[in-house]
Amino acid sequence: MPILRGDVSIWPISNKEADDVFLEKYWLKRKRHSRRLSYAVFWKGAKVAWVQVADLFGTSLPKQINEFSIGEAIEVCRGYFIDSAPSNIESCGIAHVLRKTPNDWYQNFGVVKKIAIIYQDLDYGQKGIVYKALGFKPIGETSNGRHYKSASRGHSKGRKTIWVRSLRPISGKHYKINLAIKH
Repeated sequence: MPILRGDVSIWPISNKEADDVFLEKYWLKRKRHSRRLSYAVFWKGAKVAWVQVADLFGTSLPKQINEFSIGEAIEVCRGYFIDSAPSNIESCGIAHVLRKTPNDWYQNFGVVKKIAIIYQDLDYGQKGIVYKALGFKPIGETSNGRHYKSASRGHSKGRKTIWVRSLRPISGKHYKINLAIKH
């Protein structure tokens, strides 16, 4: 059954609600402590998912996108979709979040975010299909990424692919985002 865009909506929720869901159900049992925004995804009025975006950790971005500062990037860091949700709800729900995030982030924190980054955990078996459908481009792999089995202990043998895409300019701001990825 196809998902119609009008059947999917998102609403901001408290970080505590999202954190509680992720700690209970998400494969990575670790709470995010950086600045973040959380959203609930609804399908035909029923809550079917929780998605969280946050500031990135670290002091710089990968060299392929070094024309941006770390402060201009946002990470889509968590997403949990209930099993009974429609099969394509992930890409539709995250697309709604990515459309809303630039304005929400600016209103909450006064910071303009220009690009979004997602880390695909290869060790956990994530396929990356949703990221590609959302217009993300793979730009490389992490070196010394956290392994999902020991993420809270800082084990650095994990393998992750870094995906990136531009965000919409926030309302009232005029700038162009040229995301020509250098390999």
